[in-house]
Amino acid sequence: MKKNFLAVMFVVYFLILTWIIVFKMSFSLEELGHIRSLNLIPLKGSVIVNGKLDAGEILQNVIAFIPLGVFIRALAGKRNLSREIAAAALISIAYETLQFILAIGRTDITDVLANTIGGIIGIMVCAAIEKICGREDRFILVISICTGIGTFAVAGLVALLLLANNF
Repeated sequence: MKKNFLAVMFVVYFLILTWIIVFKMSFSLEELGHIRSLNLIPLKGSVIVNGKLDAGEILQNVIAFIPLGVFIRALAGKRNLSREIAAAALISIAYETLQFILAIGRTDITDVLANTIGGIIGIMVCAAIEKICGREDRFILVISICTGIGTFAVAGLVALLLLANNF
């Protein structure tokens, strides 16, 4: 039952992440700019602002994908580090590819790298919690509580943001 709750929290997180990354927190495709840009050189292009590296954008991508790593690790049937890292990387690549196909953002290898690093951090945090908890049932309970609090907090912040921008 706890894994069901965890799966629901993952779906909520995934929908919010998709809305932020793909739809740029917009409710209409018409509001999105139609940009089709591809950067395959790390730390170049869209992360350069006024001739300087915009580390803030990179850090935001890392932070946004930490929960993904936690969910991947916690929901994995058989835990396998290389498969979990590959899943985080492939999800990031899928988001960037979708942006390119739909011409709704800049497809950037730096984003893929930052997102994957965030996923790896989440996987490592989850693995540490797993080791501390010892038993699987205790581990799932702790992760369910943490992801539940985190997901509801982010959903609340998104709701406040929407309310603030609509009034």
